[in-house]
Amino acid sequence: LHGPTAVIQDGNKLVIFCEHGNDRIFATYREQLSECLRLHQSALEFRRVQALPRTSFGKTDYYRLQSG
Repeated sequence: LHGPTAVIQDGNKLVIFCEHGNDRIFATYREQLSECLRLHQSALEFRRVQALPRTSFGKTDYYRLQSG
C-alpha cells in the first residue's frame, strides 16, 4: 500500500482505511492481500478517507475509525 493506511477488525472483516487510491486500485490491493494473507477477498474491505483521524498526540485514532 502506498500512503497513510490504518487497519481495524470489524467482525469477520479487516477494514483498511486509505488516504489514497480508488476502487480499481483497491481491487488490485484486495487480490494481492488475500493471496498473501490466505484470506477470501470478501474478508477485506477498503475505505477511502480524506485523512486518518488523529489523537491529540498525533497517533492514528483507531477508536474513531472503529466507531465510524
